[in-house]
Amino acid sequence: MDINKMKDLSYDELRTLYREFLHSQNISKLTINTAYVDTFYLWRKGSKDLFWDAVIATDFENVARNGLIKALTENSTGNVKSLVNSYLSHLRRFRLFLASNGTANPTAHEREK
Repeated sequence: MDINKMKDLSYDELRTLYREFLHSQNISKLTINTAYVDTFYLWRKGSKDLFWDAVIATDFENVARNGLIKALTENSTGNVKSLVNSYLSHLRRFRLFLASNGTANPTAHEREK
């Protein structure tokens, strides 16, 4: 599925596809559950556009980090500097999902290890 079709999906539809991808990646159930929620923090606390702008940005690391810092500062009582790295790592994994065209491909993940 191309990126534009993915962007047209609803929040729940996209999360369902992503969850299937996570299950194919040979990671723990706890990590899957955390990723399933934390990956979409920018969407929930900001907007769909903010989420997609960060995820597909050419300068992903800076755009995503700045968006997360802003959203976490406005919505979290935790330590923003420590939280941002966790949320950023989930967005990186989501970008791997996008690079896979939304398909489950466990062998690609195994090669990364």
